[in-house]
Amino acid sequence: MVLSYATILVGLIVALAIAIYAFKRHELSEGGTMAALFVGLTIFVLGGWSWFLILIVFFVTSSLFTKYKKEKKKAVNEVFEKGGTRDFWQVFANGFLPVLFASLYFLNPERAEFFVGFVAAIATVTADTWATEIGVFFKNPRSLFTFKKVPAGTSGAVSWQGLLVAFGGALLIGLVAVLFNGFNNSLLDDLPGFIASQFVGGKKFILFIGIAGFIGALADSLIGATIQAN
Repeated sequence: MVLSYATILVGLIVALAIAIYAFKRHELSEGGTMAALFVGLTIFVLGGWSWFLILIVFFVTSSLFTKYKKEKKKAVNEVFEKGGTRDFWQVFANGFLPVLFASLYFLNPERAEFFVGFVAAIATVTADTWATEIGVFFKNPRSLFTFKKVPAGTSGAVSWQGLLVAFGGALLIGLVAVLFNGFNNSLLDDLPGFIASQFVGGKKFILFIGIAGFIGALADSLIGATIQAN
């Protein structure tokens, strides 16, 4: 695949506009804005607009849930140090795998599994963010380590409602990936192989992404709780 100056310019304008908008709304710090610009530009240029739109769905829905009942979250946020403004490392952590898979796909456009990996990575961060921002309102969360009840907002704690929210977020990403990629799906056109025919573009793909994102979010919670405990 070959890069064009027009694609880079359009990607830069779009990614910059969104990053500045998020910064002005205090959703990103200065470092987070720079990281978001890099992630957005890279995915737009290397993956294309359909890949970029999948990223935007994560950004828009996560921003909405972050702002949802923000005042009620303040007490929990102050205790567990979870603010609504994403810094460089938070954006980097969420964007690293999507950027990696977009880069691998750009270098190997015949490999459909890189698209699957990209969508699964976006589904994971979506599921994790949804569960974090909405799960704080659910009662009786339990630790993933001890299964004992813990205060809302505790790292590594889940509720059954929060798990449903996480799965729903991952499913949404699978769905929009099918919808957006259906209009620009070189994978299905060029790859009649197993991965493309069985996953990319159908119900199996949506379910697969839902499960992958859900498991990824659980793993992220476990890792986060382990790091915090140490």
